[in-house]
Amino acid sequence: MGDVPARREAQRIDYKDGQTKAPFLLPSLAGLKEVLRRAADLGNVTWSKRFQAKCRMHQFSTVDAVNIIREGRIVNLPMFEQARNAWRINLADAVDGYTLVVDVALSCEEDFCKSPRVEIVTAFYRRGPRKEIGDWSESHDKTEEDA
Repeated sequence: MGDVPARREAQRIDYKDGQTKAPFLLPSLAGLKEVLRRAADLGNVTWSKRFQAKCRMHQFSTVDAVNIIREGRIVNLPMFEQARNAWRINLADAVDGYTLVVDVALSCEEDFCKSPRVEIVTAFYRRGPRKEIGDWSESHDKTEEDA
């Protein structure tokens, strides 16, 4: 129960038109990184107006964000967002000596393997240390073994 789940369980979603659908199941975290990298390599990355405004305000670029999608670390467990019909994922990496977090939406309307589509929702600089998914699961496993 203490482990980070390798796959996010699908929850039934009731839409306004009365249909009930389940979102796509996500692959493991390593598989998710491959899906995001594939989207960046294929050029299936778009960005929101909010992200464009953040770029102008904080002096980072879309190239920085795409590089983080390719090489960054997943820092939060993905959450399904019904309004976008997409999985929201936070990725982080160092840009100019600061940690830049990019919030992306992985669309469930496209095939994850053939042509994944990612929208960059927003980005921001984060200060201070923060545990990541891998760090949390490793330290949690060690404390259970010691007990």
